[in-house]
Amino acid sequence: MKKATFRASVRVGTATLITGWQLRCGAVVHRALPVGRWGLKDDVWTVSDPVAGGRLSSGWSMGEAVRNYRSVRAAYGDRYPEKLALARQAMARQAETEKAAS
Repeated sequence: MKKATFRASVRVGTATLITGWQLRCGAVVHRALPVGRWGLKDDVWTVSDPVAGGRLSSGWSMGEAVRNYRSVRAAYGDRYPEKLALARQAMARQAETEKAAS
């Protein structure tokens, strides 16, 4: 796995630059986003889509987060790329709507 940095999509506050390890499929596994004053934690991990910046799965360890991502991907089967593209479009529309409202 190689290091990757992307801008995470957040509902509260400003988008955050996150560094993690890029999987072969392009997703990035990283520590969970800091919440309030607590900062990053070693026991909460997330797999995110670096294009849209959204979370795909999470787990209590890096391995569990990746396993959960693989199970989500397997559940969609051959339709996974199509569903991911639709989710990216929905996130882009939502971000534009929230930006226009503020």
